[in-house]
Amino acid sequence: NSLRSLAQQAQKLGLKYIAIECSLHMAEAMTQAKDYSHARQELDRALSQSDKLGLKPLTVRAHYLLATTLRQSGNGAEAQDHYRQVLRLLDTIRKEPGSEKLMERSDVSTIFNESTRWLQTKS
Repeated sequence: NSLRSLAQQAQKLGLKYIAIECSLHMAEAMTQAKDYSHARQELDRALSQSDKLGLKPLTVRAHYLLATTLRQSGNGAEAQDHYRQVLRLLDTIRKEPGSEKLMERSDVSTIFNESTRWLQTKS
């Protein structure tokens, strides 16, 4: 409830990045609680918003969390599509000027490694 309230407040204040980030944290908590349907709804919303605003780091994270949620709920084929999208987006971001050290970030390298691992594993 606190994250939902924070996301709503951030949205009202025009802090869209923070609002989407709160939604991603909320969806991650729902996935951990095995509330896959609500997590997916939250992730679909966050993905749509981050994509529309061009917030690539949040779009990558949304695809990754959506893939994880789908995989854990038994939808491995659809999860693999999102893991592929994660890798495509990271490759695009990595080619942008100023992002040479992107893969050195622990969060990004974890997302990259896990996405690669799950793509190599047949679900």
